[in-house]
Amino acid sequence: GNITAIGQDMDISYSKRRALEATEEIYIGIAEYKTSAYSVYGPMQIGALIAGLEKEELDMLKQIGRYAGIAFQINDDIKDCGGKVLGKEKYEDIRQGKATLMIINSYKNANQEEKNMLEAIYSTSPEEKSQNDISYVREIIEKTDSVEYARTVRKKYENKAVNAFMKGIDMIPKNRYSEALMAVISSLYKED
Repeated sequence: GNITAIGQDMDISYSKRRALEATEEIYIGIAEYKTSAYSVYGPMQIGALIAGLEKEELDMLKQIGRYAGIAFQINDDIKDCGGKVLGKEKYEDIRQGKATLMIINSYKNANQEEKNMLEAIYSTSPEEKSQNDISYVREIIEKTDSVEYARTVRKKYENKAVNAFMKGIDMIPKNRYSEALMAVISSLYKED
């Protein structure tokens, strides 16, 4: 759980006003720590240990889990932005002032006036953000085509996960578990 805790800390330290200073690299680092270690890589490794895999095979699973986890986190953020999300409010990431690829790209490509406005909005607490604030942020995200940008980055990590899987396919025993793993990997990135 230590790796996950690092991710949570980074996530918190790059929230609110500082979210706008995050870079794609910082975001990927947070996503990697938060999602990969906790949701994807950890459980895969436990399964692999039970199955008695060698270090080389474990490393390969770690690689798949890492990329799949990053793609999963990006996808989760895209869903939040598109408002198709289960169990949480729409635009919760904007309300909480989280660093997502959408806001990072929006801020980077905004003009000075928009940057100032985003800084003002992201400096407020979740409770202080009005519906107009949320709408303003969404407009900038749209104007800068930031969801499309996030989809492109997600695709890059999906491909890396699939490539790592294909490269190691000879190491993975051909059985219903490996088929299920491939199905899980490809199902991670559905936006609806």
